[in-house]
Amino acid sequence: MKVLFVIDSLSIGGAERVVINLAQYFKKKGDEPIIITLRPENHFSRELGDIRVYCLNKKHRVDLGFFFQLKKLIKELTPDIINAHLFTSALWTRAAITGMKNAPPVFVTYHNVLWNEKWYTPIHKAANKFLHRKTREHIFVSEDVRSFYRKAEGLEGKVIYNGIDTDKYSFTSDAKSGKKLLFVGRLIERKGVRDLFEIFKRLPEEYSLTICGVGPMEKLVREKTGARIAFFSTQETAKLYHEHDILLLPSYWEGFALVVLEAISSGLPVTAYHAPGLIDHPLKEFISFVKVGDIEGFVENILRFGYNKELAEKGRELISRDFSIATMGKNYRELFIYKC
Repeated sequence: MKVLFVIDSLSIGGAERVVINLAQYFKKKGDEPIIITLRPENHFSRELGDIRVYCLNKKHRVDLGFFFQLKKLIKELTPDIINAHLFTSALWTRAAITGMKNAPPVFVTYHNVLWNEKWYTPIHKAANKFLHRKTREHIFVSEDVRSFYRKAEGLEGKVIYNGIDTDKYSFTSDAKSGKKLLFVGRLIERKGVRDLFEIFKRLPEEYSLTICGVGPMEKLVREKTGARIAFFSTQETAKLYHEHDILLLPSYWEGFALVVLEAISSGLPVTAYHAPGLIDHPLKEFISFVKVGDIEGFVENILRFGYNKELAEKGRELISRDFSIATMGKNYRELFIYKC
């Protein structure tokens, strides 16, 4: 089975990691995975081995040159199945196969809720609705994401939870002081980066903060680094989880938050805003929640930290059983076969 994955880019991010994990899983199963990216960024080239990747160079909102290049490439590759990830890739992929003879079935994976996203206009909703007829199945990474699209566009589909490499994110139950804090994620406004600094400046001097991520707010983050704040644009996150005491997640909304899986798999407690995408997270019992925007509440939560080894071990067991790459890949593969 030749499976074509289409995504905006292979920059560092949760959806991008999911595509890499899926491609590797299908490869191990004897299938032929291929990846197309709309833009040229590729931070995962070392992990892909001989998996073919075609990086296009979409420039404008409506780039006809790119559109015809994508359409031609899909025809040449003759995939049995297409799995498009994220809104923009899904939109352009389904537009490209419109009118194509013997077009392959398209499965769309939605990773995010789009609360307050200015670019998500009625035009985008209408275009997506028009292309529903070109979609074999809608896949949502969480119940929150499915609920968002059900209300916004009337979509229905299957929830398949993301999975992680549980060997890479190995478990440790070492004693934790609660003073070494960690943030991992895209450096963008909705991830609560400004709130993160407001929280940290209210903590005693014995606390430290490590930030790992890339994004448009990187300049601001670099300006804040110093004796108590460390910053890495790229870093082996599995090692960071073992070296810290609490993962901070002051996001205003999430799709599924792979970092929650990674942290809990590693035995690292999570403190987060009680935000869309996390409210009904399947691992919510392992997250210590604070009201969205409650800086003082977040600080108090950190200060009264207490490590629960039994709860950590329970979280790891659940991750290994239900949120591995093997479980995710099996669910995708079975869906593709059943729907085709």
